[in-house]
Amino acid sequence: MQAQPQPFSRLAKMEEIPFTNNSIRSLPTGSLPILSLQNTKDSGTDMDTEPSFSTPAITCCLAAPDDPATALVRFTYLAEGAANVVFKICPGSQKAPDGLVFVDDDDGVLPREGFLGKVLRISKGNPRTPSSREIIAGFETFIRPLFKYKQLPPWRLANTSLNPDVQPERFDDYLIDHEGVILSGTAIKQLAREYDRHHSATTHDANFPVQLGILLHDMSSVPKSSVTIEIKPKWLFPSPNAIKHTYRCRNCALRKSRGAGVDGYICPLRWVRGNRGNNAVIKAFIREKVSTALSNTGEELPESEMLESIVNRATTYLTTGPGQDLMLHLRAQQVKLDPFGIGGEYMVEETEEARVSWRHNLRLAMTLRDCSLFIRIPYADASLPIEAKLGDLDVKSLDKLPDWFTKEEHLINGGWYKDREPPDYGCLMSALFKHWVPWHV
Repeated sequence: MQAQPQPFSRLAKMEEIPFTNNSIRSLPTGSLPILSLQNTKDSGTDMDTEPSFSTPAITCCLAAPDDPATALVRFTYLAEGAANVVFKICPGSQKAPDGLVFVDDDDGVLPREGFLGKVLRISKGNPRTPSSREIIAGFETFIRPLFKYKQLPPWRLANTSLNPDVQPERFDDYLIDHEGVILSGTAIKQLAREYDRHHSATTHDANFPVQLGILLHDMSSVPKSSVTIEIKPKWLFPSPNAIKHTYRCRNCALRKSRGAGVDGYICPLRWVRGNRGNNAVIKAFIREKVSTALSNTGEELPESEMLESIVNRATTYLTTGPGQDLMLHLRAQQVKLDPFGIGGEYMVEETEEARVSWRHNLRLAMTLRDCSLFIRIPYADASLPIEAKLGDLDVKSLDKLPDWFTKEEHLINGGWYKDREPPDYGCLMSALFKHWVPWHV
């Protein structure tokens, strides 16, 4: 009797995936410390909470011969940092060998439409950087609770029907969801080939030692439709460790200490000032950002009237619209998480629990100080709302604490907070000092 051919199974042919539990209990001691009691009511996170991680329900793997062509996907290189590489998810072709699809837990093929607006982020495998599962767990357990439900103010409610750029009902609508995806050996090999193709003349062969990636919402510009700019909010409140009568905010002092240029820079404190004598500075910064972003897409710059319309709309969004509310929320969280400053450990109670809590909250504050705000402004159809998302919210490692302390000590002992030599980098604190103390020169 002739043997019957075995049915094709993607999952059966995959390497064993070591995701067998629902929480990260193998993290090194101190990797993600517990929250303090004083913050549990505000954050919604319990004192004994561990960073939780659920096994991903999605797998990217080799397509079966009978899978529909409309489910096939491929990856193209988009960008990279020191620790991660980002790939854009694009429609695949039946003509291409080793086509890929996304499947669910039951081996059911998922429509690719649900993935074409996303990107895939994978780790380069640096042992000193967190894994994808640590990143997802930290984001869900510690970052998301910081962005709570927010009620629209009455004056904003009255105008929501007339303004397409109304704010989300929740601050966590500004977060970029982190969705885990298991990657088969075939998928990893294709990602490595695409990476090598992009770097063929400059690097050696890629070797991604990962089996888990992160799916993220794609906030890229859409040619001839919308433009995306990236803003780094940074320190939205002066350093708690700065001496009295400081002349510069923390970011401007750090920039001055490094001798950095003034081009393409804006004082972070201006993001939380609204439109009070601030519009010209914000507009100039955004105009440069928009022009650069449009140039990077290969498009010709729009007519001046269209460009100014984009700039004005983004400026209003950030100074008196939802973007201003988000910036104020970020500032409030930074202040709440770090009331004593980087050098403030001596000010907390002398108990191990209090010190662990201080270190943890400082890590979260520093995470918020290094996040990115991506703003996508539609211009082909101005009736569409502006879209804003916060990214780069990986919880900072405790290993960075000595570096943070060294920088702060350098700024204080080096007199950079009080330094009045030009340039002042448009620092809001310097501008206010000149206004209220005009005889200082």
